[in-house]
Amino acid sequence: MPTIYRSPKNTNKDSYSAKRKAERQAIYSSTTWKQLREEKLRQKPLCECCLKAGVIRVAQDVHHLISFMSTSNPVERDRLAYDLDNLQSLCRECHHATHNPKKKNLMPSDVQY
Repeated sequence: MPTIYRSPKNTNKDSYSAKRKAERQAIYSSTTWKQLREEKLRQKPLCECCLKAGVIRVAQDVHHLISFMSTSNPVERDRLAYDLDNLQSLCRECHHATHNPKKKNLMPSDVQY
């Protein structure tokens, strides 16, 4: 039987992905983020997406309008991550639909309650 040579996994890609995941986790586990998230939910306790459609639902998630991972500059990343004006209060369904383009047509009036 012939030997099949397989190239090793792209370790550079794997380490880059792990680094980005660690950078994300550092922000989401920070005290600053947790306090900012609570402040946003205090200010806007209802899902902003549902409200635009005339539906009243409690927000459970806080979404970054512009992803802080969209930049490699650490100063800009922190600015985007911790900017109250870059945050949106969303219900779980709208937040999932925002991150899943295939489900965008469910937002927000077609979401099952």
